[in-house]
Amino acid sequence: MAILTRLIKLFKADIHGVMDQLEDQGLLLKQHLRDMEESLGQKEARLKKMLLSRDLAQQDHDKSKKETENLEQNLEVAIKKERDDIARVLIKKLKPLAKIQEERRHHIDILNQEISHFNHALEQQHLQYEQLQQ
Repeated sequence: MAILTRLIKLFKADIHGVMDQLEDQGLLLKQHLRDMEESLGQKEARLKKMLLSRDLAQQDHDKSKKETENLEQNLEVAIKKERDDIARVLIKKLKPLAKIQEERRHHIDILNQEISHFNHALEQQHLQYEQLQQ
């Protein structure tokens, strides 16, 4: 009888031990999900900042492009009217603008690549988060 009682106690202890382990894993999973949710929120905020930065750079690029077009039109008029002095001034203004436009275009392209990669990684993390929630 004593052996049977000891086996029953051992069996109950094992069941309780397994239950304790399951409960701890559940708590760990919940904490991990909370951490992931917080991380996703921070990354989404970072993505919004990146998008805003790109949009501002695009606006600056568009503004300088319009300015360049205006200067080019004025240059054509100055050349037609044979105003070399005005044409020289306009050419001096156009050269730096062209370089600035090129740099902004390059910056926008880099931002687009970074946004694309970051967005892809964020989507993957969202999928992982959704899978863990189930």
